[in-house]
Amino acid sequence: MGNNTSDVQNNIIFNLRLPRILAAILVGSALAVAGATFQGIFRNPLVSPDLLGVSSGACIGAAIAILLGFGLFAIQGFAFVGGLIAVLMTMS
Repeated sequence: MGNNTSDVQNNIIFNLRLPRILAAILVGSALAVAGATFQGIFRNPLVSPDLLGVSSGACIGAAIAILLGFGLFAIQGFAFVGGLIAVLMTMS
């Protein structure tokens, strides 16, 4: 029975917990790099996506895709383009 418990524990650790931990580390790193990039581009230590309108632009893009009945990947694409348009409008 001890061997079976060890297999269950290994399955939980390596198939459930470890991938989530690694994904959290990667996502956290990506968010930190994105924040540092925003601060570097705009030369403002207080800049954030909600101040620049990126969040609102992404929401509008996603809402348009949802209203038009597009799939999941199209919604993500529309959100990205909406956020990008918001940044470009802010920079100009």
